[in-house]
Amino acid sequence: LSDMRPDEAFRRVAYSQQESVLIYATTIRDNVQIGSRRPLTDDQVVEHLRSSGFADDMEAKGWSLDNVVGPWFKNGIGLSGGQARRLE
Repeated sequence: LSDMRPDEAFRRVAYSQQESVLIYATTIRDNVQIGSRRPLTDDQVVEHLRSSGFADDMEAKGWSLDNVVGPWFKNGIGLSGGQARRLE
């Protein structure tokens, strides 16, 4: 970059926004089920959450499959951007 003229450097720079995350205002269980072609057992839901890394978040926060996602609901949980991507 130090050898480039500023106008040349700016032509080579791009901005790429992170993909949006689609989380539904329902339970953690239902958010996992929505993308499935057939109903999943709770064990299968937990396995999915383990493979995505979200189960670690659940254990650390004391959440269950029945927790509702969305801080605007009574007892609803708010998710960080990373947590939302792991749940999606």
